[in-house]
Amino acid sequence: MKYLKMKLLVIVCALSIMTCWTPLKAQALNIIELAHTDSHNESFTVALGDGYAYWSHTNEGLYMWETSSSMLVGHKIADDEDAYSLTASGNKLAWIHENDIELWDGQSSQEVEDDVVDTVSLYGNNIAFVEEDNEDFFHPDTEIFVRISGKKKQISDNDYIDKDPSIYQETVAWVGEHDDNYDLFYWDGSNEYKLTDTDGDDRHPSLDNAAIAWTEWDGDDWEIFYWAGQNNIQITDDDDDEDDKKPVLKNGKIVWVKEDGSCSDIYSWDGSGITKVTDECYDKIDSLDFNGHAILWSAETDNGKSVYYAELPGSSRALTGWWYDAAEPGTGLATQVEDNKIFLAWFVYDSQGRTTWYSAYGEISNGSSFSGNLYSWTGWSWGSAYYPPSASIVGTIVLNFNHDNDTYSVTFSASMNGKVVT
Repeated sequence: MKYLKMKLLVIVCALSIMTCWTPLKAQALNIIELAHTDSHNESFTVALGDGYAYWSHTNEGLYMWETSSSMLVGHKIADDEDAYSLTASGNKLAWIHENDIELWDGQSSQEVEDDVVDTVSLYGNNIAFVEEDNEDFFHPDTEIFVRISGKKKQISDNDYIDKDPSIYQETVAWVGEHDDNYDLFYWDGSNEYKLTDTDGDDRHPSLDNAAIAWTEWDGDDWEIFYWAGQNNIQITDDDDDEDDKKPVLKNGKIVWVKEDGSCSDIYSWDGSGITKVTDECYDKIDSLDFNGHAILWSAETDNGKSVYYAELPGSSRALTGWWYDAAEPGTGLATQVEDNKIFLAWFVYDSQGRTTWYSAYGEISNGSSFSGNLYSWTGWSWGSAYYPPSASIVGTIVLNFNHDNDTYSVTFSASMNGKVVT
């Protein structure tokens, strides 16, 4: 085992740094309720893939909702009434049922592993899970395993409890009960590293692209920490009666649950500051997942328990689509946005009245604006032999995304051949 010396902490509210991430007010979210039960004895567990929301309902089964659907109704995909530890990747879902891992591939489910405990984590077709080590009956011991490309491999091998695995591609993070408290471990595909060695427990790591978010007990309450290959960064530093739990890391952003004893709400960190995402004062948030642009959670209120879904303002998914003016059919924009980069195609007619396309690409500024060159393309004619197409700059375009409550629109101005179209 290799030990990384990561003891230096960047405390976000330290006097020596003279800076503090003060939470901003709650964002205006369009929150959708996907499921509800009046019974406080039942529960929901959620998992969010790319375009698919999943939840389990005790005594009912497993449900799926396609997030692009206008019908806010999930359909049952499995009858497992006691499924737990849901984890999603793309349109796939894995969960534990009676100590077996079941995998839904978008069409049907099958058992892929047996005799597991604790939790399971899914990335693509790769799975991380926990099994008991029964060599010493009187000394509880569990180890981390992965199944990558159909092959099972043991990752940890020690005499203490390992749990809470999180997998990204072929790397894994987890916590192990080392020296009487849980510390954070990371496997990069070849080697194992110990990332923390504190007096408080580290729990619930979330791994994404060689970065990890987790929650740590500081002696008074639970706080959120972050590691991206260098120092361990402390994200939150709350009062004694506030706990920060259930972190989920995606694309450099973290969402988590803050509990202050009477209310639970969702917060986020984008690398530069903390934002209060919800302001609902839930009695309790049982389960939470995040895919980089949307959040799925289950929460309890006086009226029962529900599953909720919301896209973050300015998310790539909200800005990706086909845009047109109903008063001007036959022309419009197609946009594809990923993080802060955009590709767009403008379908219109040229000076001869022929249908044509122009494209542009580059970075979005301030989360909502883009300006760049317009390109025209020439290539092989239909039915002839292929040859590489070529592009030429024919003008410029300025584009702005607009957001008003739950409505999005696009305005643009294109300049070409001395003419301007707005």
